Amino acid sequence: MNSAENNARWSGPFFWGILVSVAAVVVLIAAAMNYLVDPFDIYGNRYLPASQLNNYRQKLELFDKFQPPPSALILGSSRAMTCDPELVSEITGERCFNFWLPGSGAETLYAVMNVVGEESDVPINLVIVGVGVETVHPALPIQPEARYIPRIARWFVHDPHGRATTLERIGLLFTMDQTIRSAGVVYSVLRGRAVRQTSEAGMPRLDYRDDGYAVQAQAEAQLAAGTFDLDAKIEARLRRRRFTEQGLVVSGWTGPSETRKRYWEEFLNLCRERNVRVYAFMTPAHPRLWSLLQELDAGPVYREVSDYFNRTVTEMGGTFRDYTLLESFGGDPQLFYDEMHMRKPNCDELIRNLLASYERSGTK
Repeated sequence: MNSAENNARWSGPFFWGILVSVAAVVVLIAAAMNYLVDPFDIYGNRYLPASQLNNYRQKLELFDKFQPPPSALILGSSRAMTCDPELVSEITGERCFNFWLPGSGAETLYAVMNVVGEESDVPINLVIVGVGVETVHPALPIQPEARYIPRIARWFVHDPHGRATTLERIGLLFTMDQTIRSAGVVYSVLRGRAVRQTSEAGMPRLDYRDDGYAVQAQAEAQLAAGTFDLDAKIEARLRRRRFTEQGLVVSGWTGPSETRKRYWEEFLNLCRERNVRVYAFMTPAHPRLWSLLQELDAGPVYREVSDYFNRTVTEMGGTFRDYTLLESFGGDPQLFYDEMHMRKPNCDELIRNLLASYERSGTK
């Protein structure tokens, strides 16, 4: 074969066939690595440490191990993570599990009640649930983590996009983001380094207790060392307006989502049918965050949402408290991790206030 023929061969279909074949092999190897490493904790593989832990998977595993099963639940978003089940048990006598899940909308609350109802032989007598504008927001998507957990996602029955499709699951294996994370995990393991983990996008790693209660690990370490600076943290986060950029109030608000209202009302109906006592509360905002929200004219939105929860909860015989303002339950503005997440002493005060009538009556 002369030089001209050789050049023609390598510049024609043969060359492109080899290139495509090599590229396909590389892509398949990357997909296999993503599946085995599972950096986002989606597929349930635990061969290597995940770089981003899936709180939905973790919480289900904790619930499965929590024996005997609970008769009381704490539900809500990450703002309920430091509500202490042990305090609830002390006040009510019910064995309690904190089933908070990040980004919980009304669909998540409905899903959890169905999971617990189907999978536990012990009836739930009491539910404490933290709610907010995001619970019924019309523009916030279902938490991505949840869509890939079949035990949760199977109950997203009113939203056609609630469950991840098989094609989406396969497609994730070929994303650059996941590939970079997988490569980082493999590199760290090969170098003998610890894999840096976060609990969800943007949230620091959490330390869980067996009953689902959680605290922010880094903040707790800083508090113990006397280096935690709440003012600086809030200032930095509010300067970026991270809270409002998430769309909880300013972006996309057109009134409560009809779909999420349906999930919420079906959640309450489940509780009524099962004789579950419901204690619901609007989650608090740090005063500096509330000032920003007031500047953004969010007050009417909060009142609209609070009125909706108050009406629906009291109609089914439950108890509702609006704790948006910290002074409504005697909270301390210094006892926060940031502008949204309270530390345990504030949550303890909130729970005592919320369950005051329960404590006085001594009935279930």
